[in-house]
Amino acid sequence: MPLLHKKPFVPDPIPTDLKPDEEVFVFEATKEVFRSYEKYFNRHFLCNSMVWTCELTGKPNLSYVQAVESEAEAKKQLGAFPDCYRRAALSLIHNVKRTNIRMFVDEAVSFYRERFIVGEVVDLIDQPGSSTSTKGRPVRVVRAILPELKATASPAVKVPVITSPLSTSTSSATSTSTSSSSSSSPAKAVQEPAVLLMKTK
Repeated sequence: MPLLHKKPFVPDPIPTDLKPDEEVFVFEATKEVFRSYEKYFNRHFLCNSMVWTCELTGKPNLSYVQAVESEAEAKKQLGAFPDCYRRAALSLIHNVKRTNIRMFVDEAVSFYRERFIVGEVVDLIDQPGSSTSTKGRPVRVVRAILPELKATASPAVKVPVITSPLSTSTSSATSTSTSSSSSSSPAKAVQEPAVLLMKTK
């Protein structure tokens, strides 16, 4: 529901004592019914004033109809956001204190680029000399195993290794993640991606 002066707008309820032959004024934008033209005009004037805010995006200086359309578009975009990234995104929003949206977007891109998320689809690329031939094959991450850090190891360097739990093969391959920061999702390129185990060392 659009915000008016930073508060959710609540339309007036339809009168319960309306008579079947009573003439009323209906404002289509809010689905409100008014008995007097003055109240109808005031609502029409208010809804066409640029004083509304989109509740989901926070975009200000909109008319009521524009705010409703902005919310519908935001819900559509949220619906297209992959489920596997939602938990990580909410955790990032909660823990990263950024007042500038551009700074937060940069943090999010860096976060997704350096981490594998359970459920995401990534591209499998063979290591040189591998006996398998699966270059560019989409696979889905089912589990991420944290590395066993040694005293001399640097935690900042992580080499991802993928092994398949569906076969007895011991061959390994490197993987490059194609996360939500990409304009096109790799999940759309394959109907049934292989299920592999993601292991980092």
